[in-house]
Amino acid sequence: MSDEADLEARLRLIEPGWRFVNERALAQAHRFLRDRGERVPPSLRLPLVLDTTNAEACSCFPQSVLAEAQSQLVLITFPNDRGLRYQSRSQQLAHYWRVLYALRLPTVNMRKVWQSIPPVLQREAEAVLAASGLISADASQAELANAFAVDLLTTARFASETLEYRYPGFEHWPEWRARFCDGFDEATVFHSTRPDGAVEPQPSSLPSAPMPTSTVVSARDA
Repeated sequence: MSDEADLEARLRLIEPGWRFVNERALAQAHRFLRDRGERVPPSLRLPLVLDTTNAEACSCFPQSVLAEAQSQLVLITFPNDRGLRYQSRSQQLAHYWRVLYALRLPTVNMRKVWQSIPPVLQREAEAVLAASGLISADASQAELANAFAVDLLTTARFASETLEYRYPGFEHWPEWRARFCDGFDEATVFHSTRPDGAVEPQPSSLPSAPMPTSTVVSARDA
């Protein structure tokens, strides 16, 4: 088994629909979906969640990606496309742990909490998300709320010492984090998405990985 196949196999134990795809194929899928009027993630670094019908319709993924496909596929670029080529296996797993964690975060209360944030702080958050490639220029309020909540929670878990610099206006970010976590057990999400062999978060040595919840395109939307 190749290194990439072994890595994918470990990640599929957490998310059965996980598939590595090359960046060119992912870009082709983005173009195909946009041409059909679908919403896609604003960056190729973000996972694209597709049902199998739409993944096949893209006509750009090899049969190995579609084989034994679940009802939902999580398509994401290979480690080499993400600056992880010279990282150890445990560090690569930690990087993708962040992706898995973000994908499993529920959207409970996210828009409600976002609407309670003062407008000046909303503008700060929107600027950071846009500069990081986490939202598109025409992002809806729901997309803004989701992207900010996921970025805040993910950064708090995997790189908490950077939050005061990333969002300087949110001086009391633990309070906002607690509000976004109200209604679900965040600790369970964190521990249940950890791949076997992943090192504990070491943000100073891992490449950043923006992780909003990805666009899901289903057959009924086609």
